[in-house]
Amino acid sequence: VMCFDLAGNSASDTQTGIKIDKTAPSISFVNRTMPNAAGWNNTGVTVNWNCSDVLSGTVSSTAVQILSSEGLNQSATGTCTDNAGNTVQNTQSGISIDTTAPTLAPVVMPNPILRGGSATASANAADTLSGIASQSCDAVNTSMFGSFSVNCTATDNAGNTATVPAGYRVIYNFTGLFQP
Repeated sequence: VMCFDLAGNSASDTQTGIKIDKTAPSISFVNRTMPNAAGWNNTGVTVNWNCSDVLSGTVSSTAVQILSSEGLNQSATGTCTDNAGNTVQNTQSGISIDTTAPTLAPVVMPNPILRGGSATASANAADTLSGIASQSCDAVNTSMFGSFSVNCTATDNAGNTATVPAGYRVIYNFTGLFQP
């Protein structure tokens, strides 16, 4: 830079090392914790991005966000920042997390059961977030007298499983007795 005064005198000064970066860095989605075939995760989800900047460089070469809260269709946003303070973001959506096992209220019908009779066990499963994928109960055995239980199991669409027993009694049919 040159400066002149009214008398015609001049002076100059040169500055070096001035760096200007007005361009945002680049961000690229790398991967995330894969969901199951139904599109659900039953653990926290880690989402990863790569960051790059050709001029000033990046503060970090990666961006990571971990989602651990339960919810349907959540989003994760990665942010990359260069050394000049410029930022860029990328959002990944469709992240569904269910870490809670289904609830069961199993019953055996009828109950009590006559020895040798037939009965069915129902799991009566419910799951408020991902929904029930499957539910079943073991077979009810009526070959002996007494109190028994049968296990009922349910799995939700996220892969969480719960097993709860259902109690029942097998009794003798007392009909047909005559007075002495």
